[in-house]
Amino acid sequence: MRLIAASLRHYRCHHNLGVDFQAALLTRISGPNESGKSTLVEALHRALFLSAKAGGEVLEQMRSRPASADPEVELVFEARSSRWTLRKRFAGSRGHCSLQDGRGNTWQADEAESQLAELVGNQAVPRKRGAEKKLPERWGHLWVWQGSAGADPLALSAEAYDSERLISQLQARGGLSVQSPLDLRVMEEVHRRWAEIFTATGRSKVGSALSKAKAAQGDAKQRLDDLLARQGEQETLAQRYDDASRELERIAQRSPQLEEELGAIRRRIAEGGQLQTLLSNECQLRDREQEDLRRKQTELEQWQQACRSEQQLAAQLQPGQEAIKTLRDQQGRQRAALERGRAEDMDARQGRDQLDRQLRSLAARRLRHGLQMRLRDSLAQKGRVQTIRDRLVSRRQVLAQLPAISAGDVERLRQLQGDAEAARIRCESLGASIELLASPGTVHLGGTPLLPGQPRQISQPQELLLADHTRLRISPGGGDDLGQAQAQAESSQQRFQQQLERLGVDDPERAATVERQRSDLRAELQSLEEQAGGDRLAVLERKIEAVNRELDALPPSPGGPEQLDRQHPDHRPQGSEPGSQAASLSLEAEESRLQQERKAALERETRAGAALTDAQQALDHTDKSLRAQEEQLSTAERDLAITRDRLGNFRASHGEQPALQQQVGSLSQSLQARTEAVDARQKELQELDLQGLQQRNKSLQDEQRKLGADRDTALCDQAEAAAGLHVDGRVDLNLERDQREAELEQCNDEEQRLQDEADMLTLLRDLLEQERNALAEQYTAPLTEAMQAYLQCIFPDSDQPVLEYDANTGFHGLKWQRDGGTAWQFAELSGGTREQVAAALRLAMAEVLASAYEGCLPVVFDDAFVNADFARRQTVELMLQRACEQGLQIIQLSCNTINSTDKSTASSNLIELG
Repeated sequence: MRLIAASLRHYRCHHNLGVDFQAALLTRISGPNESGKSTLVEALHRALFLSAKAGGEVLEQMRSRPASADPEVELVFEARSSRWTLRKRFAGSRGHCSLQDGRGNTWQADEAESQLAELVGNQAVPRKRGAEKKLPERWGHLWVWQGSAGADPLALSAEAYDSERLISQLQARGGLSVQSPLDLRVMEEVHRRWAEIFTATGRSKVGSALSKAKAAQGDAKQRLDDLLARQGEQETLAQRYDDASRELERIAQRSPQLEEELGAIRRRIAEGGQLQTLLSNECQLRDREQEDLRRKQTELEQWQQACRSEQQLAAQLQPGQEAIKTLRDQQGRQRAALERGRAEDMDARQGRDQLDRQLRSLAARRLRHGLQMRLRDSLAQKGRVQTIRDRLVSRRQVLAQLPAISAGDVERLRQLQGDAEAARIRCESLGASIELLASPGTVHLGGTPLLPGQPRQISQPQELLLADHTRLRISPGGGDDLGQAQAQAESSQQRFQQQLERLGVDDPERAATVERQRSDLRAELQSLEEQAGGDRLAVLERKIEAVNRELDALPPSPGGPEQLDRQHPDHRPQGSEPGSQAASLSLEAEESRLQQERKAALERETRAGAALTDAQQALDHTDKSLRAQEEQLSTAERDLAITRDRLGNFRASHGEQPALQQQVGSLSQSLQARTEAVDARQKELQELDLQGLQQRNKSLQDEQRKLGADRDTALCDQAEAAAGLHVDGRVDLNLERDQREAELEQCNDEEQRLQDEADMLTLLRDLLEQERNALAEQYTAPLTEAMQAYLQCIFPDSDQPVLEYDANTGFHGLKWQRDGGTAWQFAELSGGTREQVAAALRLAMAEVLASAYEGCLPVVFDDAFVNADFARRQTVELMLQRACEQGLQIIQLSCNTINSTDKSTASSNLIELG
């Protein structure tokens, strides 16, 4: 199937558009964004796959804005060795479809839709809600919509990529055998019998024989379990009665022992309480004495610290006073150095400022000099352009005076001359020639004397009169052909003369000479026009005016170069040449000298500034050190006064240091005796282990409470077990147990028989499915081989792509392995590579399916390779070229003009929109 041409009317932005795909297998449709490229391919797709009576939102999307008429699409295509014309008018219930073949047969309405569906292999999308979602899937493997180039084609539904027809073509390509009718009937019978037993998920079906057997087996097992439970309950009750009796005996033995042990522990706990009271009193006395000792020790330490501080502060005063005197002398010297540095820095700044003013003045002079040179060059260019224009006018006048003769006129004139000469020669060949060699008298031919040595041509019968009055009739041998040749010769000569007169020349050589002159003049005129440059004179005048304005805006330059004549660049003051190289070199030399002097001045300024900064930093450091030293001295004097005040207060409050030391010794001895008494009490309590006694007391009380609860529980269990044993025991449970076990064994045998039969069907079904899948896996070989051929256009070292096939789910699991490495899943590839791998798969599928469509199918790529770099775009062209060589029709849409006009693919057709 191949698309030939299409016409769109009132379809979105296309009010009347016609495209011709011609005979080329590759059609490129290019245009800027919003030019309607995607709208065009959407209209082609909907003409093939959307019912003409579709309405709702789908119809509204196709209408032009503002809506003026119903959308119409006409599509001409080749299919089944015939040329078909499809016309669709989309108008909801008023929509209409017509289809006509090359033999004049016509189908209308639903018959046309059915015939079209048979040609394209897909039914039209019905006119109901949700049509816009199903539409893009029709021929989804051949129609790459904008933005979907990187999607996996195998993710489409099997209906979208014509799965059944694809498998059929792959089966035909691979030479695979088809299963026999007997094989199919056996497989159907196995599936039918398996479906009677199992659900689709593999579970037993409700109501099947196996399900009933399992239910009967479960009921028998439940009855047996109930009986065993009853037997177990009797044994349990007997065991509970015996256990309760033994528990009551144990409780009766243990209770007196607990009472005796609890009494002994309670007496020892009371003794521990008395010891704890005595220990607490001793600890309080020890803590008070310890606090008194700590306070006295603190007072003694403070006394000793104050004495040491007084000695240290007194020793620090004299060095601090000497350091302050040294710093003040250094401060005076540094202030004098700072003033000298400021004076040197000011001198350096003034020198540098003066050089800056000189450099600015020199820059103004150089600017004026440059503008004057630009003005002189522009004026010279203006003069040259004016000279070229004058010459252009004169050459045009010369060209106008020459006859208007072209190379074709010369060729025509030479042809007419050749025709006339050929006709003349033919007349001479058909006519007769007579020549007088010698005669004693005059000889007349047709009444005219015939002179010796001058041959005469005879084209018609004439009379020859000799000197002795002998008369002869001479006739040429051409007959009627001679007359025709003469007429043709006269006509050719007349046309030749008319052409000479029309051209105004005497002969063809003159015409050729005039034509050469005109050609040379036109070439010269073209060269002069290029040199004149159209508006070049106006541009030069604007440049001259701009330079003059800049010169006028400059301040006057007294003592500088004299000004240039603004209109005549060659008119200069005598001995002056403002645009000369010497002036430029002089200005550059002066600027270089000033720059060097400024650099030296800047270095002096930098050194003076650095010295000034160093002097200022040194003075600041000295000032800071002096202030810090003065603060330290002041702080030391203040601390010394405070320390002496504290010493006086200590003497007034606590006396002298020896008395305080004696008090500390007495308190230390008393505290030691008190500590030994506390240690003795703690040792007694430790040996008593009061905490362990309390824990043991609590444990025994818990055990006593538990014995009471256990006695109550044992009495209840004993009573309940006795009551249960008296009620039951009237049926022979062992006999009933034998009956239930026999019944269960019979149900197990029946369930096992049915299960074995079901397992056999399952195994047979799995084997048949495996054989079918093993046969179906061979379908992927032709498809992957075709796909690899396309991928090698882009990736020459590409490995074999991988596809998987399942009889139930179809093709899936697209992978691509490169350079012998890991086979990457399609979703793991980069955006550009996904586009190219997906395109290769689509082309391979189209190539396989083309056999079912007379060797050709259209494949549409709408902005499909936007993520490809420049190098990959070139190899993509090779892939598209291979598709055309395989007979596929490629329609590529792109807003990239370079890509759309690539000439690397032969027989391409270019359609430009917008």
